[in-house]
Amino acid sequence: MSIFNKLFQILLSWVKKFPLKKTSKLIKKYPFRAFFLTLFLLFVVILLGNLLNTPTKLTKQKAPIIQVQTYQIGTPPMEQLQAQIQKSGVVSINSQANGIIQTVNVTEGQNVSKGTNLVYLSSNYQGGSSVDIQAEIAQKQNQITDETYQEQKDILAKQQDLANNTQSNNDQLRALTADSATESANLINQNQTILNTINQNLQNLQTYDATNSAAILQTEQLQAQYQGTINQLNSQQRQLAYQADANQPYTQIQYDQRDIALKQLNIQEKTLDINKEISELQLQLAYINQSLMYPASPCDGVVDKIYVTFGQQVNSGTPLASISCNDQTVKAILEVPANLAETISRVQPSLLHVNNQTFKQTPDYISRDATDGSLYSVIYILPSSAKYYLSNSSYISVEVPIGIPNTSSVDPYVPLDAIYQTETSAYVFKIVKDKAQSINVQLGDVYGSYVSVLNGLNNGDTVILNRNVINGDRVTISK
Repeated sequence: MSIFNKLFQILLSWVKKFPLKKTSKLIKKYPFRAFFLTLFLLFVVILLGNLLNTPTKLTKQKAPIIQVQTYQIGTPPMEQLQAQIQKSGVVSINSQANGIIQTVNVTEGQNVSKGTNLVYLSSNYQGGSSVDIQAEIAQKQNQITDETYQEQKDILAKQQDLANNTQSNNDQLRALTADSATESANLINQNQTILNTINQNLQNLQTYDATNSAAILQTEQLQAQYQGTINQLNSQQRQLAYQADANQPYTQIQYDQRDIALKQLNIQEKTLDINKEISELQLQLAYINQSLMYPASPCDGVVDKIYVTFGQQVNSGTPLASISCNDQTVKAILEVPANLAETISRVQPSLLHVNNQTFKQTPDYISRDATDGSLYSVIYILPSSAKYYLSNSSYISVEVPIGIPNTSSVDPYVPLDAIYQTETSAYVFKIVKDKAQSINVQLGDVYGSYVSVLNGLNNGDTVILNRNVINGDRVTISK
């Protein structure tokens, strides 16, 4: 029990023994004295209480040291993103035709070569295949086309020669006709000379020997005979000249007939070539349709799984088997906005986290234009050892360095978690002599979870990421 409590108990026992009736009479008789005496006693009690309960002086304790996470200005900021895996070389073989499974030629775990037949499909349960028959028909048709092709080409060539030879013959005949026309013209001239002499003789007889009727008649008969001959020769000569003239329609008809024949033969030859090509294409198409009933491995690899069994009916698109090819390519593709794509470091490696392993790689390619809406593609080709831990369309975590480290011409980057903002300013805490010191900064563009700092920080500054410190706190960097 404290001394103050002991004094209070003594005072209380004294009050109980105090004559109250006499005291009451004295208070009524001397009220002012009683009042001031009471105040004095109260002051004494308060003074004794303060003296007896004076607290002991506390020892001044040092401020605690706060462990903090930091970010070093001048090191490239690492933006953590998700990349989608694009894995080639794992092939799902689906049925490309409707049919019945007749045989399954491989088993799980079997090594297969490119072109190895996996299963056989038939059109019915007895094993008949309509596409096999169609392929055989196409093969026969193509065989006939091949066997008759050269003969038809030879016939067309002979027909072309015939058309050309016919025209050459016509040219020769026209030359002969021209010679005949010339000879006829000469003969006409000779007969015309004779006729002119007869006409002169007849005129002399009629003038000087009019009574010699017999001579006049004989001369007139001779005149008519030669005139008829000349008229006949003129008609024949005109026909020959017409036939010999290359500019006349008769000759042009011959040339046109030859040209038409040659062009028709040329069309027939081209049609023959096209029909041969079409026959070969139809045969190839028949083989392709036939191959749909014999699905094969597209690569060298291992059969991971067979999905069908004997006698099962399948439709187009039904999974048949899964093949893991020996030659596989694994890509990690980031889809990022333009401002982030421009600042991704092509010198500092990115960190790709795959199944508790970390691969350090720089981007193999960053697209020049947006590839998915407004996003740009950043492509990494992973080493072959990563293919065993990744599946197509899965996602992995990638830490991407932004900007170029230790370059004074590039604005530093700071995590957004380190920024404090008020209505008028922004500031960060950096470590100065093991203490947190607030620094006003001017902010630039935001890149993911980082923001560029236009001024206020320099390379080498250590910025505090924790938000439980105030200006002047003693800090230490947590390990």
